[in-house]
Amino acid sequence: MALFRDRTDAARHLAAKLLPYAEGHRVVLLGLAPGGVPIAEQVALALGVDFDVLVMGKVAVPGRRDLTMAMVTSGGLEIVSQDVVDEFAVGPETFRRTAEDARREILRREEIYRGDHEPQDLTGKMVVLVDEGVATGTTMRAAVEAVRAHCPARVLVGVPVAPILACEELRRVADAVIALHTPQPFYGIGQWYDQFPNTTDDEVRAALARNWRSFVRPDASL
Repeated sequence: MALFRDRTDAARHLAAKLLPYAEGHRVVLLGLAPGGVPIAEQVALALGVDFDVLVMGKVAVPGRRDLTMAMVTSGGLEIVSQDVVDEFAVGPETFRRTAEDARREILRREEIYRGDHEPQDLTGKMVVLVDEGVATGTTMRAAVEAVRAHCPARVLVGVPVAPILACEELRRVADAVIALHTPQPFYGIGQWYDQFPNTTDDEVRAALARNWRSFVRPDASL
């Protein structure tokens, strides 16, 4: 049984829950690309705050695309699942090459999304990480750790739907986790939406362009 009509509907409900956290703070929303960006845009409009995109890359075990051994960011941060690396005996050189491939893909996507616009300065701000939902929590946990490297005041996670166990794990690294629904059993994010089409690169780029027209950033190349 679906909980939301689409991402816009989910964003409307999420914005209402996030409003008390945003009041009186310098807030930046980060939408995890691609699917979190449409939600972040709508939440940002409702709260009257700025938003940006965060691109994460999965580093899969060679020959096993379903097994993630690390998450990487364009800034060079690596969050490694050492148990997976050890279990599949992935050597340092193999890991390095695979991680570099993932990082090049992130840079390619960021260029498509941003053009010559610089990322938001997160220092001293309340950063709210937004996605269409959380499944295992691996990507969102890595996103929290990546944002921490930029010295924000606080890091919050806001999602429409997530399993209880993933929320509990995320609370170990985030200052707060706001999940509208935590249904059990949890089989996947898309099942909780009536309409859940893939978010395209063009849609991400268009959302960011609309935001840049609305907010004048002193650190952006306009």
